[in-house]
Amino acid sequence: MELYSTLLIARNLLRFLLLPLKSYQRAIFLAISRQIRLCETRFWKVLRQINPYVSNKWLLKLPCAYLNTQESRHTGTPLIRIQGG
Repeated sequence: MELYSTLLIARNLLRFLLLPLKSYQRAIFLAISRQIRLCETRFWKVLRQINPYVSNKWLLKLPCAYLNTQESRHTGTPLIRIQGG
């Protein structure tokens, strides 16, 4: 009976010591999960913003990657399709 109680105490002590480690790993997993969900959400939002008349409407910081559609809407000119290559 004494051996059983000693093993029980050792098991509880080990569980207590590993608890912060498990919660830390879970927090990292949740943080990674949020990043993945955020990336997936941003990806689908970008796909929804694609216009069939403008092929390169990605959220890029390159001035040559997309047309300035704000000015073309005010003048009444139609959007020009960007040719690849």
